[in-house]
Amino acid sequence: MGKFTASTWMICLVSSLLCAGFTGCSGGGADYPDLGTVSGVVTVDGKPTGNILVQFSPVDGGRTAVGLTDASGRYDLDYAADAKGAAVGKHQVTLVGQSGSPNDDQLDLSGSDSPIPEQYRDKTFDFEVKPGANTFDIKLE
Repeated sequence: MGKFTASTWMICLVSSLLCAGFTGCSGGGADYPDLGTVSGVVTVDGKPTGNILVQFSPVDGGRTAVGLTDASGRYDLDYAADAKGAAVGKHQVTLVGQSGSPNDDQLDLSGSDSPIPEQYRDKTFDFEVKPGANTFDIKLE
């Protein structure tokens, strides 16, 4: 049997990580569950609000879909880099306020400058994603 060199080990390690990432984290398009597109507007006290991370987590388990509100409060969910929407089914929805700009390299998730007032930060919502287009406007009032 031949010897494994450091470069051979590195190639094996990188290949293993890539395979695990493609199958475990991002999945393949053929392996995605049924998806519905999801969009909406987040308002805080009646005002559209930007820099809010919207997270749809399937109640039966599975990948969380996310979207970031723009300055007009609008969000569109991404299931994966190459797939829009969220898995069809019931979801618990959470919001995380971010400080900074969506164009910044680093957004602050600490909540110190969150656009979500403290009284709303632990609020969750329940929505059911159906096949096709879904619109869920989220009102924090």
